[in-house]
Amino acid sequence: MRSESYGKRLFVVGAVWNWSVALLLTTFAVLELGALSWFLNDIPESLLWFYLCMGIVAVYGMGYYWVAQDVRRNRNIIKMGILGKTLVFVLIIPAWLRGEVTALTAAAAALSPSGSCGEVSSRYWSSCRMVRRAERAFVLAMPAKTQEFRLESGP
Repeated sequence: MRSESYGKRLFVVGAVWNWSVALLLTTFAVLELGALSWFLNDIPESLLWFYLCMGIVAVYGMGYYWVAQDVRRNRNIIKMGILGKTLVFVLIIPAWLRGEVTALTAAAAALSPSGSCGEVSSRYWSSCRMVRRAERAFVLAMPAKTQEFRLESGP
C-alpha cells in the first residue's frame, strides 16, 4: 500500500529529526554552551529544564520510530505526535515573536518532518481538521506583520 509506505518513511524521518535535534542541542549544552545562542536568545543558568525537554524530544523520536514499524497499529501514537507537534508550534512561535528564541528555532519547530497534519496523519486521525483549524486560528490571531511567516498545515 503506497500510503503506508509513505507513512513509514515519514515517521522514520521524523524519528531521525527528533533524535538529531536532541543529540545536537544536548551536545551543544554539554560541550559548547555558547553554541546554544543559535537557538536561544537567553541561555538559562540551570539547564535542567532544557535537558528534560531534550529528553522528551528524543522520546517522541522513539514514538515516531515505533509508528514507522507498524503505522496502522500505532495510530494512537500518531495522535500523540500531532498533539505534541501542535503544542510545540503553539508555544515556540509566540516565544519567537517575544524574542525568547531565534528564528532558527522557530523554523525548526514549525518545519519538522512529522509535524504537519499532512497526508499520513490526516488519513489516520479524522479529527486532524480540528488541529489545522486551531493552527490557522492561532496564525490569524498573530499581529499582521508576522503573518507572512505562517505555515500552512495542508490544503
